[in-house]
Amino acid sequence: MTTTTAPELREFIIVGQCQGTGYTLWDIAPAPADPVRRAMVLEEIGVDAADTFGDVNTETGATAREALDNFLAVMREQSGLDDYGLTTDSRTERIDEVDAVRAHGASTKARVEIIATVTPGADSFAITGAHPLDTDVQARIHGGITRAGITFPAGEVTVRITDHRGAADALDLATACAILGAAGQIDRYALDAIVCLGELSCDGFVCDVSDLPALMETAYLGGHRTVLVPATQAFQARRTGFGLTVIGARHLTQAVDAVNRLAREE
Repeated sequence: MTTTTAPELREFIIVGQCQGTGYTLWDIAPAPADPVRRAMVLEEIGVDAADTFGDVNTETGATAREALDNFLAVMREQSGLDDYGLTTDSRTERIDEVDAVRAHGASTKARVEIIATVTPGADSFAITGAHPLDTDVQARIHGGITRAGITFPAGEVTVRITDHRGAADALDLATACAILGAAGQIDRYALDAIVCLGELSCDGFVCDVSDLPALMETAYLGGHRTVLVPATQAFQARRTGFGLTVIGARHLTQAVDAVNRLAREE
């Protein structure tokens, strides 16, 4: 992948307070792609911001920083002040982390966090931190997404598995979901509440994993109450118990739909 494509613009929610000569940034986050979910999130954030005399705005950009720059350009034009910018007490520490999306997998030892980012640049795809014996993980994930009929994100796609803890292909579904969350195709907020367990075939099917009861126990002990598993193992997962809500998916497209549907139901 060596071609350079135009970065995809996304909508970001910007929360803060105009001080007249500058803007105090409180938070910035990607807006949900689903219109219903977007409206709900904006309403909730708007109520909270109004309670502290803040305001909520939306702006587009390839990254959170670009969206913030675009917003400040509009504020400069409206105020007529060429030096209008962020105040010194703005919360800027998270700007460059906003674009990262976390998905959760599990091993028999502990929960595993997968972090994905999609940034403008030449098309590339890299996964770091995977099990050293899992040598075809990138081909499997890329093929599983594209052959499922889902557009693989343009730009620099990077995935970091924080600690594989001995798990390999059981992390495929979480990895694919993290990538699609970073691309705005899956609701990132719903992803945070789910542990995704499943191997991904090169044509997008979600395949069985070994030691499913142990993986579910890990998810439960990690504080999660919802698991996304291969449809062929959903019955076994529900019998295992632990009080977990079990969602089965036969194909990656079903997994995407299930996560987005869960977001709308929150």
